[in-house]
Amino acid sequence: MTASYPIHFACWSGDDARHVLATEALEGHEAQFMATHLPITGFDIKGSHATEIGEPHEDALLASLIRPNLRHAFCVVEGEAGSGKSHLIRWLRVKWSSESDLVLLVQRADGSLEGTLRQLRNKLPPAYQDLLQGIGQRQEATLIGRSRFFQASLAQTLRPDFFESPILHSEWSGEWRLDELINHNAVLEHWRAPRRILEILSGAEGRRNSALADFNLYDVAELSALQTYIENPSTKMLRFLRLLKKEADEIYPLQKEKVAPGDAWQRLEDRVPQSKKLVEALNARMNTAVQNLLGISSHELRELFFKLRAGLKREGRRLVLLLEDITTFQGIDNQLIDVLVTQSTTRAEDDLCDLISVVGITPDYYHQHLRTYANYVERITYHLVLGAQVDEHFQDVAFLRDEGSQVAFAARYLAAVRTGTDTLASWYSSTDGPLPNKCVHCRFQEPCHLAFGESEGIGLYPFTSGAISRMFLSLEDPAGANTWKTPRGMIQGVLSPTLLHPETIQTGQYPSAQIEVAYLPDSVRRLTGLGETLLRNSVDDENMHARLRRLIALWGDKQKLETTGSGTSEAFAGISRGVFEAFGVPWLGEANLQTQTPNEGAGTPPEQGPVQEASANVLTDIPSKNQAAGPAASTGKSSKTSTAGPSSTQVQKRLDQIAAWRDGKKLEDPTFWQKQLVEFIFKLPWTQLGIAVAWKNRFFTENSIRIEGTGKSDTRHFVVPAEDWLKGGLDSLLSLKTDTAGGSLLEVHRRLVARMHRKLCHAVREHIAKKIPLLEDGTPWSVVGAATQVLAVRAWLRGASSPLRTTASNWSELLSDELDATSSPEQRVPSWDELLSKTRGSHDKVREMLRQLVQLPQGNSPEFGTTAVGDAASALLSLQSTFQLCPSPTKEIAVTEQTADIAKTSQYATETRDRIGGLPEREYERLHEHACELEAMLREFSIREHVKRVDQVVRGVTTHLPQAAPLQVENWQKAQRKLEGRGFLDPGVSAIADEVEAFLNGARDLPAAPNFPSIAAMFDWVLSAPAGPLTNVCESLRIGEATIKGLYDYVNNFLTSQKGSQSNRLSEIQALGEKTTTICAQIAAGLEKTNG
Repeated sequence: MTASYPIHFACWSGDDARHVLATEALEGHEAQFMATHLPITGFDIKGSHATEIGEPHEDALLASLIRPNLRHAFCVVEGEAGSGKSHLIRWLRVKWSSESDLVLLVQRADGSLEGTLRQLRNKLPPAYQDLLQGIGQRQEATLIGRSRFFQASLAQTLRPDFFESPILHSEWSGEWRLDELINHNAVLEHWRAPRRILEILSGAEGRRNSALADFNLYDVAELSALQTYIENPSTKMLRFLRLLKKEADEIYPLQKEKVAPGDAWQRLEDRVPQSKKLVEALNARMNTAVQNLLGISSHELRELFFKLRAGLKREGRRLVLLLEDITTFQGIDNQLIDVLVTQSTTRAEDDLCDLISVVGITPDYYHQHLRTYANYVERITYHLVLGAQVDEHFQDVAFLRDEGSQVAFAARYLAAVRTGTDTLASWYSSTDGPLPNKCVHCRFQEPCHLAFGESEGIGLYPFTSGAISRMFLSLEDPAGANTWKTPRGMIQGVLSPTLLHPETIQTGQYPSAQIEVAYLPDSVRRLTGLGETLLRNSVDDENMHARLRRLIALWGDKQKLETTGSGTSEAFAGISRGVFEAFGVPWLGEANLQTQTPNEGAGTPPEQGPVQEASANVLTDIPSKNQAAGPAASTGKSSKTSTAGPSSTQVQKRLDQIAAWRDGKKLEDPTFWQKQLVEFIFKLPWTQLGIAVAWKNRFFTENSIRIEGTGKSDTRHFVVPAEDWLKGGLDSLLSLKTDTAGGSLLEVHRRLVARMHRKLCHAVREHIAKKIPLLEDGTPWSVVGAATQVLAVRAWLRGASSPLRTTASNWSELLSDELDATSSPEQRVPSWDELLSKTRGSHDKVREMLRQLVQLPQGNSPEFGTTAVGDAASALLSLQSTFQLCPSPTKEIAVTEQTADIAKTSQYATETRDRIGGLPEREYERLHEHACELEAMLREFSIREHVKRVDQVVRGVTTHLPQAAPLQVENWQKAQRKLEGRGFLDPGVSAIADEVEAFLNGARDLPAAPNFPSIAAMFDWVLSAPAGPLTNVCESLRIGEATIKGLYDYVNNFLTSQKGSQSNRLSEIQALGEKTTTICAQIAAGLEKTNG
């Protein structure tokens, strides 16, 4: 900035600021009041005579009220606390020029009923002050004593016979005998609600702020908890407390959430009927109890005012009552409103003076009280509403809705504070001219107004229009009880923290910590990630860092951290360079944000090749809010289905959430941010990362992806660490999506998103490694390869395929559902059937996993299963050529829902590897032994012939010797039937017998040790052997051999036993000799084809 500007210069004094900003009383301070007054306009006008006020302007209101011929007016000014009701009413007092009227202005004062009544009495003419003598006297009892008296009076009003005419819930109160409950000693001692009511009625030590004194559902919930203190309760009392206790379970959660009592009432609807009735009954009787406390009868105040009006009638005067806040009369407000609505013209006696009343009320009072009093609403003459409902809780302020009016309001105070109280007093007493403006004669006016701006010639220093509006619109009540976007909020939340502390400017501490009032949310005070990065790299001093942070956050646009303009219009983040110079802080416009992106940090190896390229190009998949979702975008035609992007307010709210998270606060709305993260993760280059789509779909779902610290997590979840790279990446991602990143910031945001992309690529790989462990040598384990080999071996052992078949044929078979085995596994070497048994339980799950891993995706996904298919083909070819399985992890895989099939695959691979080694050789040897044995037993006969010959021997022997070897004979008969049942003895051609005999012919010349060109060829040979039939024939013929031997032994033993026996019958001896000769011949013939 070329024009000079003094650094650390304050053009006002703290004393003047305190006098101008802290004025509550009007008398003696009219100069300050009028100097800061901004006309109140734009209000809504309702009421029975609304048309009499020509326009929504304070001048029109005054003109209507001050008319000499106006005999009655009940004017209600409705607005939020601090919205300007009191200011408007005070302004009416200052401008009221009818000297014949008795004008009584009753200010809010300390907010107490007693103080308000004293103020009213003291403002009456001396002749009438005795009318209110004794009313409003503070009692000597303590607050605790008065609250007990108030509660006891309240209990009496709950008796059904207390009022002449029954009021709300009288019968119900009597039925439950609620007077006994409320007046019980334990309740008097422990129930805090009555004391809270009296504290509010007493002004809450000056902090009442138009708060209503009402019982609410939270008070009833507290009452229900006092059951433990009540000794020997009556049956009805106990039953009622139990009802309240049950309903309190509905109330407590809302109280814990700090829901306002009025909102809790609406949300609970009809779920707490007894509690709501009790609240209504207590509030309906509260005024009576308060009046008893004050010693005022039900109509006493009304009669006293009638006496005052009668006296003024005799004097020919009109009474003008200007009541800033009706809530300060709560307790007797029903009597007061009776006075205000009573018209002199409707009384036959014509004994009362005319009455003009202007009463300030809040929206809560209007809806919860005024509308419940008989027909008072219909009797309102003028009903001014200073704002419109902006949400479910609060109204705005019409004359502060736009930035221009907000700045004009602040400018009046700035001018008054600079002018000083003495000069203001002279100005007010001597002239009706415009407010003095010290800027007119200031030698720094030109550079000051150029840098900070002005409103109608009044400089905004040390604010700017943007700072004033930004801070004002950001004001919030931390308790949520009131809105602070009001004139009072502007004074206390925006102007006072600066104007009351000019020393912070003079000592070079401004913008100081004082401006960060509690009403400015943390989100407003924070910078974005880029902003914090810029400051960290620009300044080392923490104090300077804090000052610059406040400057950018409150004076500037923290989303536009770029330099614009040149010369005197040069600005950074929308803040003129002159502002930086005036505050004595470093100019940030020279900072190059493109060099400010944080380093990757340790622990993340740089990505190379395709992944690095994907990270660089990641932004091509990020849609902006202006990027249309359909064909209409390219044609320029509008689409009824298109949706508008988020508003700037919504975007800022989201970015503030990230800023708060970066500052160590809990991430707000984690569901939204996890959705953004999930969408981003789903678009990672999975194929280039070497991660199958099936793993992506399994381990990275919407429900399994979590941001650290946003909820419970376990081994199933992919938890992304809440580190700076994630926070900055999400911040920049949203900025790019919503087009809030522009100019020089665009490339910085791109780099931050690309950094997040690289970090996530590394993180997903690590997550997969936890689910799928590495091999012992540290290399990746191929689940696809292991599953392929396990299923291929199963297919071979079952006889469904062979290692000598083509890879394609094997691939098709191992992916197919299994049918019954044709290889007779149970009749092979033990390890053959054991291997199939060990891998039988979950082979279908392993197969389904493999199918998912190698299948092509559906829809428009760019990811294909090419990597998985390649792994499968490589593993299958290796198995076919070497008959050995690839290595599998030695580390046990934790079995979860996500990893059960992976763990089974590893287990099956180990089982297969342990049993497949040497299996073909062992089976070859077994087959060779069986073949040799069978050859020997057949003695060059065919199977059918041999069985026939054995059977002839058995039949021949048993014909002569029926008792010969009965067990062996029975076994042979069973074996013969099995052979017959299996087709070995079919008449004509027996295919199964021919198959075995053909195998024997082929195996006759094979060596005892296998001699094949490859293990695959050997396995193919043993697989093709009729192992089952061969085993069956061997087992049956062994039984035949054993039967023949048994018969032979029996006959031999029989002959031996007969040699020494004597017989008297020669014929028997001759017959026995013939039988023996025949049997031996038959056995010999059955054992050998030739002699020997």
